[in-house]
Amino acid sequence: MHELSVASEIVRVAVREAERRGAKRVKSVHLVVGKLTHLSKEQLTFCYNVLKKGTILKGSKIVIREQEPKVECSSCGYLGPIGEVSDGEAGLWAVSLSCPRCGGVVKVKEGLECRIDAIKMVVP
Repeated sequence: MHELSVASEIVRVAVREAERRGAKRVKSVHLVVGKLTHLSKEQLTFCYNVLKKGTILKGSKIVIREQEPKVECSSCGYLGPIGEVSDGEAGLWAVSLSCPRCGGVVKVKEGLECRIDAIKMVVP
C-alpha cells in the first residue's frame, strides 16, 4: 500500500510549511494526483486522516483532484488523451502507450504527477 508512504510525505511537507509560515491551523491540503500513479483516492484520504492526528493538520481535510493522462506522439505530433483499455465488469483499467492517431510511440506529458497544489491555512 504505497498510499501510506505518499500520505506520510504529504503530511510531513504540509506540517513543515505550516510551521514555517507560523500558521495557527491548516484548513485543507489540495493535491493533484495523476491517474497513471494508480493511487487510490480513498486509501490516500484514509491514510492522511490517520497521520494528521496530533499535528497542526488535525481538523483539516484533503482535497484530491485527479489528473487525466495526456500523451504526445513523436511521429505525428498528436497531443491529447491516452488510449484506454478497460473492463468495467471486472473493474480493470489499463492504458495503451501507442498513439491513438497513428500508433506511434508516445511520451506521457500528464498523469504521472502527485503534488501538493495548495495548503489553506490560518495565519496570524
